[in-house]
Amino acid sequence: MIEPLRVSVIGLGFFGVRHARVHADHPAAELIGVADLDPARVAGVAGMTGALGLPITASCSPCPALHGASLCLFYAPDWARMIDNGGPNRLIADHLEDLH
Repeated sequence: MIEPLRVSVIGLGFFGVRHARVHADHPAAELIGVADLDPARVAGVAGMTGALGLPITASCSPCPALHGASLCLFYAPDWARMIDNGGPNRLIADHLEDLH
């Protein structure tokens, strides 16, 4: 069997929530984490999908196990915060040990 694509969703507005549901339900994907500036959205989507929920301002380090991310951000400051924190492929690296 092929290893599932390990992904995250950054930004949990209208499109981000839908991306998270699709990733969580798709047999070829593993939704690792979801992130947003709104803690209530993070908690809701993390609870719905079983993914790790993190704020966009989470500390970051390299994450070779994460294959990609759906970026569903509207405001430019959201992009700046994410980039300042290492980018989408590094957003959840410090928290992967919570999954084991």
